Amino acid sequence: MARWARQAHERRQLAQMDRRELSDVGISPSDRLCELSKPFWRD
Repeated sequence: MARWARQAHERRQLAQMDRRELSDVGISPSDRLCELSKPFWRD
């Protein structure tokens, strides 16, 4: 359960990042969309 909560929190943070912030951490906009489309229980 703690793992799922952490993943959900991280995905909420990822959803709020703009292009510059994504670039700073090495994530493309398409990678973000892929990650955000996953159910909370999936890695």
